[in-house]
Amino acid sequence: MRLPRGLAIVSAGGPLVFAAAVLALHVVRPGLDPVGVTVSEYVLGPGGWLFTAGCLAWVLGSLALVALLAGARRARTGRVLLAAWAIGLLLVAVFPTDPIDRAHRTVRFTAAGIVHASAGQLAFLCFGVAAVLITRAVGGPPALRVLAVLCAATLAFALAVTALGRFQLFGLAERLLLPSYAAWSLLMTGYVRRLRRLGPAEGEGGALAAQHAVEGDHEDVRHGGGEQPGSEPAGPPGRRQRGDPEDQQHDLGDRRPQRRRPTEAGGRAHESGDPDTAGTQRTAPAWARRFWYQASYGWLVAG
Repeated sequence: MRLPRGLAIVSAGGPLVFAAAVLALHVVRPGLDPVGVTVSEYVLGPGGWLFTAGCLAWVLGSLALVALLAGARRARTGRVLLAAWAIGLLLVAVFPTDPIDRAHRTVRFTAAGIVHASAGQLAFLCFGVAAVLITRAVGGPPALRVLAVLCAATLAFALAVTALGRFQLFGLAERLLLPSYAAWSLLMTGYVRRLRRLGPAEGEGGALAAQHAVEGDHEDVRHGGGEQPGSEPAGPPGRRQRGDPEDQQHDLGDRRPQRRRPTEAGGRAHESGDPDTAGTQRTAPAWARRFWYQASYGWLVAG
């Protein structure tokens, strides 16, 4: 199907467009201090529409990544947090930030600025936790796990800077946080796309669903809910297993062919009540058979 391929393109293109927009803003306004000035403050000057466009592109990319992860059953919480990040980033794009007076370390908040700051902090928190949860659930190459740890570490640094009110480090915190988030998004998109390409059903989760189904089977076996591979299923209670010596003797006895004996002519075959001879026919004694043959031969000669 072409749908997963299109989702992968949108998922990878979102953070790339955002990164290109931020780099362009640094070229348009080179005089701003990248350590102290946040990325959101570029929206207040020339070329501010680039920041808005980059945020909207990453919103679409994040939602596409949530759709790509639909087959990962253990990543439901991470997917919810990733969707919350996308909603928060949308609010950041729609509501511009308030300018920060770094000389007096004050901010004149407006309604739009409060929404922007609150949504931005929640979005950063949701993405950092989602990256760790999704990576733990889906797995992936070591580089992906390293990026998940980096996302958590840069998030902790950004929260510490915000809590301590270090206005002069706000820009540095975001410039460490956002590249790690973008790199994780790109690598996770490529990994999930590769799993879907290897899966048997590309549109239904493919290898992601199969991978977590296998992991669930392993959990059942580990906790006693399943059978070990190569072992025979347990029989009903009280029944011996097939490998017992007594059963092998019975099996050998069952394999011996049973001979059908001739019966008395005109007589009726009687079934034996013995379970070992059930299904066989009882024959007349030898002296009775000889008498019958002689009598029949004499009758034919006389006739």
